[in-house]
Amino acid sequence: MPTTPQSDPYTTVRLPDQDPPGPRGTPARRPRRRGPLIAAIVGGVVLLAAGGTVAAIAFGVSRAGALQSRPVTETFAGAREIVVDLDEGAVRLTAAPGPDVEVRTIPAWASGYEPTTSRTLTGGVLTVRGDCPDFDLGCEVDEEIAVPAGVRVRVSTVDGAVTATGLDVPRFAADTVNGGVDVAFGRAPAQVALETVNGSVVLTVPPDRYRVSTSTVIGSVTTGVPDDPGATSTLDLQTVNGAITVRSS
Repeated sequence: MPTTPQSDPYTTVRLPDQDPPGPRGTPARRPRRRGPLIAAIVGGVVLLAAGGTVAAIAFGVSRAGALQSRPVTETFAGAREIVVDLDEGAVRLTAAPGPDVEVRTIPAWASGYEPTTSRTLTGGVLTVRGDCPDFDLGCEVDEEIAVPAGVRVRVSTVDGAVTATGLDVPRFAADTVNGGVDVAFGRAPAQVALETVNGSVVLTVPPDRYRVSTSTVIGSVTTGVPDDPGATSTLDLQTVNGAITVRSS
């Protein structure tokens, strides 16, 4: 049975500066959200056009920098699959020591732009969601998830990186629009699909037989794992602007 959520007290955090956004993309599920930094700049320009000054722009950027945070940690038993769906925020996955999934949700927002978050377990599928307002001066939801062995994983975020270490899962899929994807497995997976528009893709797998497929428009491809057309395990890595690296652990 799920444990009772544990909420930490409100704190004030300051997020590190983000890199300038790369090419935009539109995922099939929903429109791309604006990142906090872009929202702050656009908000400042609108104020200036309405008769504001340079000080108004500085106010908008400052407001986006100082955010509130209320982390929540929950534990779930009996999950066979994890589905993560975010618009703003990073996802970090690690191998769980036992059979339960532990989810730590870390939202951060400027006053008036609090995101909506949810974590629900239905029919063995644990769905983790985070959604920021369409236009905001600072909002994101990071997820830290401990994944038990044998649990399938699907991750989708619009503006944020996806990282994973030591996983022992049969199937893993991750896609983002603006952010890198870096995934490492402790045991050979049966199927991996990694995709981003603006960012690098790095995959580390144990020695085994794999069918390897890579695609990038701007960036290099380095493959340290032989492509075996007869293998049943598949590795599919795609990006538009960024390098691709496949290596054996």
